[in-house]
Amino acid sequence: MTEDKQQDFQQQIDEVHEVLQKDQKAKDDRMTHLVMLVIAVWLIVAKPALAAAIFLFGVLVAIHEAGHMFLAKWSGMRVDRFSIGMGPALYSFKRGETEYVLAPLPLGGYVHIAGLDPEEEGAADDPRAFDNRPLMGRILAILGGPLANYLSAGIMVFLLAFGLGGRWAVGIGQVMEGKPAASAGLQAGDNLLAIDGEAVEYVSDLATKAGGAGDYTLRLRRRIELDQSTDLASLPGRRPDDVLQAVNGDKQWQGSLPAGSHEIGFDRIMKKGDGLFGMQVGSRLVQGDQRSLSGALAASFRVPYETTKGMALSLYMLVSKPESASLGGPVAILRAAQGEANAGLLSYLMFAVTLSVVLGFFNLLPIPALDGGRLVFLFLEAIHSKLTPSPRIQAKIHGYGFLALLALILVVTVNDIGSIPAVQKAMEAFGL
Repeated sequence: MTEDKQQDFQQQIDEVHEVLQKDQKAKDDRMTHLVMLVIAVWLIVAKPALAAAIFLFGVLVAIHEAGHMFLAKWSGMRVDRFSIGMGPALYSFKRGETEYVLAPLPLGGYVHIAGLDPEEEGAADDPRAFDNRPLMGRILAILGGPLANYLSAGIMVFLLAFGLGGRWAVGIGQVMEGKPAASAGLQAGDNLLAIDGEAVEYVSDLATKAGGAGDYTLRLRRRIELDQSTDLASLPGRRPDDVLQAVNGDKQWQGSLPAGSHEIGFDRIMKKGDGLFGMQVGSRLVQGDQRSLSGALAASFRVPYETTKGMALSLYMLVSKPESASLGGPVAILRAAQGEANAGLLSYLMFAVTLSVVLGFFNLLPIPALDGGRLVFLFLEAIHSKLTPSPRIQAKIHGYGFLALLALILVVTVNDIGSIPAVQKAMEAFGL
């Protein structure tokens, strides 16, 4: 066999091998899609609240990545790919230079900006690559994700406040067993209206109005479900020293309550030193007659701002008083979202506001691999170019930061799983 024929034969073998590889990949992708479809159908039918929680997280991550993409394009950068979800593409199309992808795993997403990775081939010579664009454009592209989360939170608050009306309160989400909030009898779904007669509207109010030198009184609103007619003194969750304020908005209610759903307002005395730790909280709209355009517009700025203050306070508590704070990971977030979905549409939407702000705030932290870590290097460059490490060194720093974040998420996730009551009971049964 001549050398030319050998080369032709080898080329044919390579082509057949490439076709077989593509065919196998297509089969693997179809199997992945089928498995994800079965899981999605099962979740929607058997665990609708969990499905709603996963959907919410995926939507907010997609909004975050869309913010990066929009401002990167606006700043003249080339965006090669924008994906909603992770895994092999369910559907994709190309518009202009960008491929838009819908993937089956709704727990993330990403945007590929040309040159964001300095090791990318051809990035150094591409005038539209990230590092070759003006400094302000790069800052905007990185800020785009957190800004999109804050903007979407503000829009949701405005639509809810103007569409429904009412007042703001601190909504209680997941309450962790064994923590002070659980010991005080607080429950997921409670609305905290006031402390010692002073209105509580935002999470940051808890720091200034609770846990002082003496006893203090919480005014709570709670929805309860009764299977049968029940006397007011025997309501589930009521304590002997609770002072009933209203039943279904009626301050003069007398007698027992019939079976069904009821809204109870009551005052609960908290003893000196009792804290409100060990629960997830967020601003919640309590429906009423108050509705105005100016009020809704003000709330669209105030609620994200106050939620950010609450997050900053939680971060401070985590560092200064770790025994009084708690750190939740993906499992805790999904459990909280699932609980809010079970509590009703309004609670679910208000949790979406809180989670959107949390995503924006978390990504702005000056930690390598996060948007805030990249912004630190860009701000150093703005002060003086010699203060900034080379792009390759920055990439290594972000890589190590990403590994550290993965390790932290793994530890927190293990703790989250261990805090689930069913898991705790199973561990006790096995003597663990």
